Amino acid sequence: MWRNIFNNLRSGGRCVGITSNPDMLFSVFPSGPRYGLTIIELARPAVGTARARVEPHTSQPIAFEAYTRARALYEKTAHAAGLCHLRWLPAKARMTLTLITRIS
Repeated sequence: MWRNIFNNLRSGGRCVGITSNPDMLFSVFPSGPRYGLTIIELARPAVGTARARVEPHTSQPIAFEAYTRARALYEKTAHAAGLCHLRWLPAKARMTLTLITRIS
């Protein structure tokens, strides 16, 4: 993922990403029939990570597992791909913004 972003940014270009905030995911995200899906927390395998079962309310039953990764993993892999200045910006809603810059 990071390598694709790196390859498509000009030198000094920026990328803004949005990812789930695992600290808030289960406490504020609306769940249930009114919202079209149910989210069930399954585990917190490590600090800053979460695993959940997502069940969309559709005519055909379907479910899948979703994961949030630790911030350190995003930072390490972004830097390895040639991106720098990764910053986590708090958002007022349920998301966390990520800003990164391509290394020349």
